[in-house]
Amino acid sequence: MDNKRETHLWEQIDRLIFIIAILGLIILIGSYFLVANSEHIESTVRNLILNIITNIIPNFLLFIGAYLVFRRIENLRSERDADEIANRVVLKVFQILEQMQTNAVNTSNDPLSLMTEDFRVPIDMKLDLELEVNAQPFEPKLNPQKVVIECNYRGSNPIYIKKITYGGTNLKAKEHLSNIYKLDGFDAIILEEQVKVSSGIPYTFDLVLANSKKWKKSEIESWYKNLGFLHFEIEYNEQLIKDLQKKI
Repeated sequence: MDNKRETHLWEQIDRLIFIIAILGLIILIGSYFLVANSEHIESTVRNLILNIITNIIPNFLLFIGAYLVFRRIENLRSERDADEIANRVVLKVFQILEQMQTNAVNTSNDPLSLMTEDFRVPIDMKLDLELEVNAQPFEPKLNPQKVVIECNYRGSNPIYIKKITYGGTNLKAKEHLSNIYKLDGFDAIILEEQVKVSSGIPYTFDLVLANSKKWKKSEIESWYKNLGFLHFEIEYNEQLIKDLQKKI
């Protein structure tokens, strides 16, 4: 409880400092125009005051800009950490329920077996939690240009990726990807051969971009988390998951 109060207190102090900086900037700008238009101040004194103000204003602007960037980074980090924690919690719950089911089968006289004998963990949901897919930082100097996708699998048994297709939201499959890919409707077929992926060993593949345009790093990365959707066909625990969808 004390930690929550302390965190809340620091958030309020942080916000107060930002508000003071904004007010200070407004006062400085107002003072600048007031002094510049004043006829009651000697020109030497006026120039001195104006020089001082113009030297202070960039410091306030730099602080405000740095504050906004820092807060954005902190918010993105908090969202990422929250998603990761939520995924781990849900995955742990599934593992506990599976263990309960196993124990119930082994102990038929246990009343708990009546509750768990029909329980089945959704296999596609479990795989979705165990497989993390992210676009890596874009390197515009590569030739051909490409978006590198990294898959990190945290399950116990290896999985076998049989097919990957990509459908664009901002980065369109037909318009923006290279013509090396075959199209399946509006989606591009990225992979059509079986690949084994083991736990803890990253698997990467590329989305090669069309050479009709030179892409900028800022342009591509501004679309991250909304580039489009990857569709995986995966053999998982001897079951075939035909359409595991991941947003990148």
